[in-house]
Amino acid sequence: MDFKVEQREELIVYTYNLKQMRQLKRFGEITYISKRMRYAVIFVHQEKIAETKKQLEQLHFVKRLVESPRAELDTWFRKQDRNDPLKAVDNSLTEED
Repeated sequence: MDFKVEQREELIVYTYNLKQMRQLKRFGEITYISKRMRYAVIFVHQEKIAETKKQLEQLHFVKRLVESPRAELDTWFRKQDRNDPLKAVDNSLTEED
């Protein structure tokens, strides 16, 4: 049995009411619901992102639909030298005699 990582994208769906949040389960995996700001974060398969966005925009309870910029962000962080930000800092300890 092989494990495959499925490419998914994150959609943020703002709604008028919280009652309809359960209906969003059929479009993807709901990972977070904000009760105060009335939005849900949904992960959708990357191949189906265009048709899912179309279907979600047609629903009467959806106020706004935002595609998350997480896929475009660089998530590789490293320590950098303050004077030269392009140069990585060596974390090894040096002995001073």
